Amino acid sequence: MWWSRVSLIASVFVSIASAGVLATNGSFDTSDAFELLYPRDNPSSKIDDLFELGNSCKGKVQVLQGWLDEIKKMHSDFETAAREASGIPPFAVVFRTFFGTMPLKGMVEDTGTMEEVKTRIAGVTQFLNGGGLRSARRPDSEFEHEDPDSAVRDDKGEYIVSERDPNTNVPVAYLGIHNVFSGLNWRFQHVFWCNNFKGYVFAANEKICSDTLQGAVTPETPDVVQGIPGVEPFTIGERGRLLLLCPPIFGEDGKTVTAHSFPSLAEAVDPDNYPEGDLRQQKYQLDRMLPRSATFYHELYHLTDNNDTPDSSYSLKKILEAAKKEGPVRSLYARNPESYVYAAVANYLYLNGPFINQRVVYSEGFSSDFLLDVSYSSSSSLSASPSAKYPPFSPSLRSSALFVALADGHERHELMDWVKAN
Repeated sequence: MWWSRVSLIASVFVSIASAGVLATNGSFDTSDAFELLYPRDNPSSKIDDLFELGNSCKGKVQVLQGWLDEIKKMHSDFETAAREASGIPPFAVVFRTFFGTMPLKGMVEDTGTMEEVKTRIAGVTQFLNGGGLRSARRPDSEFEHEDPDSAVRDDKGEYIVSERDPNTNVPVAYLGIHNVFSGLNWRFQHVFWCNNFKGYVFAANEKICSDTLQGAVTPETPDVVQGIPGVEPFTIGERGRLLLLCPPIFGEDGKTVTAHSFPSLAEAVDPDNYPEGDLRQQKYQLDRMLPRSATFYHELYHLTDNNDTPDSSYSLKKILEAAKKEGPVRSLYARNPESYVYAAVANYLYLNGPFINQRVVYSEGFSSDFLLDVSYSSSSSLSASPSAKYPPFSPSLRSSALFVALADGHERHELMDWVKAN
């Protein structure tokens, strides 16, 4: 979730370990990122190599480390799919389904969207490799709720003097927070001081983590007013992006989390859970198989964006529909973090299925929003006709087969035929 808010101390706080600009804010060759940056099979990569962990994270390091390990594996597979989609139909289907682009050789369509997608994937790749980050340091405190009329602090944590006694030079007045951030509507803003980066973050409420919010990323620091009469030049601390993980992501609120609630990807590809047989079962719906780590992964796309990317939608149905549209809508969803979550998980499930002769391709995903109005082929019925196994990529059939059973190696040509026909 993109959010101009940040947590109180009660929530779990993770800070990007750099106040500098990430690589995605400049120009770089995405192919280089794919080939060089990702630290595959690197067991030494620790969560605090990438993030400054707030005090509220102390008891969650093991959980966060597990999510990071899972994310790295999934993202490595996703990166491979992006790099090789031009020659491998199942990979091409992933990008056709969730982003509307077709990278397969001889059928290339909408290369601009594919390049946008590759750039976003490469940005996360570089972040996961620690690109541009300095050594992590742990903050001494989290956030202090401040009154907008209270004195503002500079990048050293010192209050900014606006007036001194002419005889003693003792400060008699200080610059107010609302004077420095004058462009904000203070009727709808709360301000917090964060000693970690010696700067401010802003929120709409005193309590940030709701009963349902799992995670969020804060945008850049608002513009600061300079040239105030009688005030010497000053600098406000400019933080790196902040990633906030709220209690619901850990399942600590005593309620069932409906989004990103599957225990892990390892369990998703366990033979007891992997899609087979009647694929219409609710438990096989893609939006039911997103793991808890998916929230963390989602927020990485916010952390590595260029301009505070908004969340266009979390809805699988809307994401699939947007992929079928051309122009601004498709372009907007090519920047939608949740689109990458669905695509990466679908790709992971295809590549890591437990059955040697059978893998599941999410040809259009499946959402509980859809009504089942067509027949399905069983994943074990590999002799079924290609048209039954590979439903047309068509808006009129968006409630159709959504799953594809693929025998490893033997029927890839049939999937190619399906792609060409649709």
